Amino acid sequence: MQDRVYLLSLEDWQICTAQDAAADEHLEALLQRACNKLDGERRKKAELIRKGKKKLESIGAGLLLQKAVQDALEEKNISFCKVTIEELLEQIDSPLLLEYTYGAAGKPYLKNYPFYFSISHSGNYVLCVLSEQEIGADIQLRTPKVQEALLQRFFSEEEIAYWKQCATEEDKDTFFYRMWCRKEAYGKLTGEGIIKAVGINMLLPEPVVEGTQIVISEYFLENYQIAICKQKLQ
Repeated sequence: MQDRVYLLSLEDWQICTAQDAAADEHLEALLQRACNKLDGERRKKAELIRKGKKKLESIGAGLLLQKAVQDALEEKNISFCKVTIEELLEQIDSPLLLEYTYGAAGKPYLKNYPFYFSISHSGNYVLCVLSEQEIGADIQLRTPKVQEALLQRFFSEEEIAYWKQCATEEDKDTFFYRMWCRKEAYGKLTGEGIIKAVGINMLLPEPVVEGTQIVISEYFLENYQIAICKQKLQ
């Protein structure tokens, strides 16, 4: 099975910022409808979050995971899919009863289906990637706010040298987020977070880390960066 990449825009839910009762009522109905499409554990998690963007991200992630697993079970030929909340609500009939187990560092796994997944969110998007092997994925909104202290702490000597050679500040920002996204994705692959990628040279498309070759896939969308990491199968 090819990896499945799903992206959900939260802009459809921006009515949550409206300051009128009708908008609030509509949003509550939409959120309740969405929660009914989640598995039990994800529904409980979302219900514990107060109103706001965090709640939307949690519900959106749960919906994407439902969609991804259902598509995989139905063997739909999907590699990259950008969806809206309304499309998800229409396409998810009855939610799958997903069960979870957790690794030593808290990384979630599906207990009752033979798939691995990784979830990320940034800006107005939620990302979910489903695979038949261990995987890590990250999405980053690129903004012109690079802090050189982060470069010195997390980047390798080769990456810092490349960053310094970038011709413009925009090029530096783009390169920073590209590498940062790769490092975050690798941290999610291992389940140990970005600290695991400190000093690792992610410039190569298939870097070797602790004797293991890593395959990196990337997507560029508007001013967003997406990276997906997994081990190369021998």
